[in-house]
Amino acid sequence: MRLNCSLIRFITMLAFTILGSFSAFGQSGDDYSVGGYVVTATEPLRPMAAVRGDGGIEIFFSEYDSVTYQPDGDSYIRRYYQNTAKSIPYVDSPLTPRCNGCFNAFAGPAGLVVNSKGLIELFGEEGYLGVVHRTQTALGTWTSESIGAPNNGRVFSDPWPVVNSDGTFEVFAIGGDQAIWHVKQAAPGGTWGTWSSLRGLTYWDKSYNPASKPEWGFMHPIAIRNSDGRLEVFILGIDRAIWHIKQTTPGGAWGTWVSMGGSNLFWPTVTMNADGRLEVFAIGGDQAVWHISQTSVGGSWSQWSSLGGTLFYIPAAVKNLDGTLEIFSQGQDGSIWRTKQLHAGGSTGWSSWTSIGGRLRGSPTAVVNKDGTVTVISVGSIDLQMWTKTQQTPGGSWNCWTRTDGRLGSC
Repeated sequence: MRLNCSLIRFITMLAFTILGSFSAFGQSGDDYSVGGYVVTATEPLRPMAAVRGDGGIEIFFSEYDSVTYQPDGDSYIRRYYQNTAKSIPYVDSPLTPRCNGCFNAFAGPAGLVVNSKGLIELFGEEGYLGVVHRTQTALGTWTSESIGAPNNGRVFSDPWPVVNSDGTFEVFAIGGDQAIWHVKQAAPGGTWGTWSSLRGLTYWDKSYNPASKPEWGFMHPIAIRNSDGRLEVFILGIDRAIWHIKQTTPGGAWGTWVSMGGSNLFWPTVTMNADGRLEVFAIGGDQAVWHISQTSVGGSWSQWSSLGGTLFYIPAAVKNLDGTLEIFSQGQDGSIWRTKQLHAGGSTGWSSWTSIGGRLRGSPTAVVNKDGTVTVISVGSIDLQMWTKTQQTPGGSWNCWTRTDGRLGSC
């Protein structure tokens, strides 16, 4: 049995509209049968966003249309964008050409890169059959190409793109065999090679009892480039620990999958400190944010430690103008809470959690504007519209929550 995740998303949104509230760890997901068992891949709803080279923010979110496309409905990508830096209102329009049948394409936090021209590159799975790549050629125009799928012909996660040191894109995704696969451009902007498997962890692992396997399962792989050019990939294992694998040399062979430990974790995110060390953040079963970091650039890892908080969903991480990392996540009260490194590199701890308000649902995302201010973006819990909140000055106080159509909300 296989359920359309967009239908699940629509039902979830309808429930939130009626109830005007949210529940802990709400998520969208796909159900499908493997080996006689129905398993579920789930992740929270979350907008994607990036800042173009000209300073304008672009926001993408997967919407469900049951009116235009009857009787089964269809998913499409809704795009909100600023014509110029910090302009309000945003332009609200579907991404063209419409991605008919792309049940979960571009729905997660994966799939978005700003290229060397300052324009957007989008990657998403289309109908579970392959990965589609769209390149922004101007503010309102796009080109589109398919880059295929692993040799089993299925993609069961949002793809995650990363830019190599040589300027080529490399894309990682979970294949139909539940292994991690990747594909790379032959040259910057050029043709794509063939998909190859990193094997390693699979969602369907017979060493685990299917009856006791947690339904939240996996989410997309996360890839990031170390300071020395080596790629490193992270995934949430079905044991609820974080696992990773990295290249032995930049652009070269891969090592083996290694567990980073952790217990009862949900939905990780990965970012880089000002000194080049990678840091992983995840929500624990206690609803606190837990983190682990490299002890040296490209080197070994520290132990997991808690940043506290009572939070839901994927933490959003940004690196501020002063080099400090800042984390945003949704609290039990539906507002967005934040904590920040006291000094760049995090050697002297983190601030207390403070709320920046809002009545929101799902995972927030955050971007750093060209002037160094931060904009946080999330979905309203009542109107299901896109809301933003931006700092007045880098590291300073915040403006009111503002809907992308210009309506002002709470301050």
